[in-house]
Amino acid sequence: MTTLSFSIGAVAAAPETLKLWRHETSNIAEIEVSKAAVERFNQSQNNWKVEIEMIPEGSYTETVTAAVLAGDLPCILDMDQPVVPNFAWSGYLRPLEGLVSRAALDALIDTAKGTYKGEVYSVGQYEAALALFSRKSVLQEHGIRIATTDQPWTKEEFLAALATLKDSGQYRYPLAIGAGWTGEWYSYAFAPMLQSFGGDQIDRGNYLAAEGVLNGERALAWGNFSRRCSKRAMSIATPATTRRSVRDVRPSTTWATGRCPTTARCGVTTWW
Repeated sequence: MTTLSFSIGAVAAAPETLKLWRHETSNIAEIEVSKAAVERFNQSQNNWKVEIEMIPEGSYTETVTAAVLAGDLPCILDMDQPVVPNFAWSGYLRPLEGLVSRAALDALIDTAKGTYKGEVYSVGQYEAALALFSRKSVLQEHGIRIATTDQPWTKEEFLAALATLKDSGQYRYPLAIGAGWTGEWYSYAFAPMLQSFGGDQIDRGNYLAAEGVLNGERALAWGNFSRRCSKRAMSIATPATTRRSVRDVRPSTTWATGRCPTTARCGVTTWW
């Protein structure tokens, strides 16, 4: 999820130019939506003008941290939701109460608000979701049962499906899980898998420790499961192969981003 938050030191003087940093991604459509929203805001009133500065995605977090040290943060930051609590804890952000109307905050669903210690520090531009999906035609071609919400695949069924697709010789890697991305992507993308095994990234009782949760028996079971898929060449394990998976390795089963790649024969795909 991409969110917007106000950094420490924003001054509400009118008329005023407000600088907004946005991470630059390969998703041009997403960037255009952000630019259109800023343009609508600028056209709606005469007191403020938001100017967007694009920051390379790969160094975005480091750029924000460097700006904090230099005392040169912009007024508004675009960021991925997983980094909001850390930035708030570090003192990079200020709460949005008083800057965003209570009515606007109350109208948002809980998952569209980034909170820390009971205060809202970010609001989501849109909601995102993760899912594992497949082309029915691929499953039917290989005699694999089509899972439903009432009768999902068991772990063993899932592994058997990957083995069937692998053995067909049509797919070098039956499962692509987006291992080519870095940073907060891992905590965001793989949390549902980890949690489905009963593990988690932090102790939800106190939100202070990960010991025994992130490295507990259930979390390790998920790690071993993922390693099992990788060792059997069921999934793409390296960033390099993930980056070229759409055109070269032809995954049948994918933990992907946004939409099923049109140039690859997808069996099962992850979407956010």
